[in-house]
Amino acid sequence: MPSTYPKDWALKWIEGSTVSYITGRTSLNILLGRIKRAVEDYGVDKSEVLAIIDVIERSPVYLPSLSREEKGSKLEPLRRAVENM
Repeated sequence: MPSTYPKDWALKWIEGSTVSYITGRTSLNILLGRIKRAVEDYGVDKSEVLAIIDVIERSPVYLPSLSREEKGSKLEPLRRAVENM
């Protein structure tokens, strides 16, 4: 059975980078570059990236000081860009 470590790492990389994007520490262009690299080099599927975005938006575990609506408005440009990749 092949190792899933690189893909698992890439998914965590995207998760952390997305949270960093919401807080303003990572630009949208940098995040999109990381997503593109994860898709091309680590076998991450676009649907997996969209699932990460949905979980971050819906879960109070991520950035509990922000409402779901606030997170959603910050994530919308990212969601549109990923859907159009």
